[in-house]
Amino acid sequence: MIWLALPRAVAGLILFDAESTLTSLRLGETVPATERASLLARQRSALAWSSAGGPLIGYSFAVMASQARDSADGKKANLAESIAAAAAALRTGLSRMPVSAEGWLMLALLRRGAAGGAAKAISAVRMSVFTGPHVPVLAVVRLRLMFRLWPQFAKDERQLVYGQVRFAWSIAPDDVVEMAASSQNNWPIRIALSLQPKELQRFEEKLRAAKKAASAKSK
Repeated sequence: MIWLALPRAVAGLILFDAESTLTSLRLGETVPATERASLLARQRSALAWSSAGGPLIGYSFAVMASQARDSADGKKANLAESIAAAAAALRTGLSRMPVSAEGWLMLALLRRGAAGGAAKAISAVRMSVFTGPHVPVLAVVRLRLMFRLWPQFAKDERQLVYGQVRFAWSIAPDDVVEMAASSQNNWPIRIALSLQPKELQRFEEKLRAAKKAASAKSK
């Protein structure tokens, strides 16, 4: 039986040193291109040994995050090829690990980019919350996506968004304020925090300070 576990063990060893890079990407931190390339190479090597759901979903995330970073840096990339590779890995990964909150979030991001994909994206982000409502590394990315999809959320589904606002605020208040400062609609945040008056006051104070700092910087 030990031989059956060997491929997965080898894959785990290959990915061991790369886990911190993947975590940095999940947190939205800037990761140098060389480190991203090394991560993708390690992930591909690991998948040659084991195609379990977790590594496949992690590879899908790394492909998309790396492509997004390259685009932001003005580097040419084959977007269609990157999305196709990420989608293929993600579909297989979710079929083998259907309780992955990260996997469902990735699917929501992919669906939102497709024509008329808002309803399907909401369905996927809902599954992401149901399978992992309190995953710190997903909180900010998931909330940003929910804000973009806000107009398409049915009224009876918006409690889902409010819950994620409260969770994100509890672990990453500065990120929530940053979202609010760049948004024209902050009512989801205010409604979510209205049950916690002191936290709502804290949010308003931090938002005013952020807007003041941004205004002073632009002068």
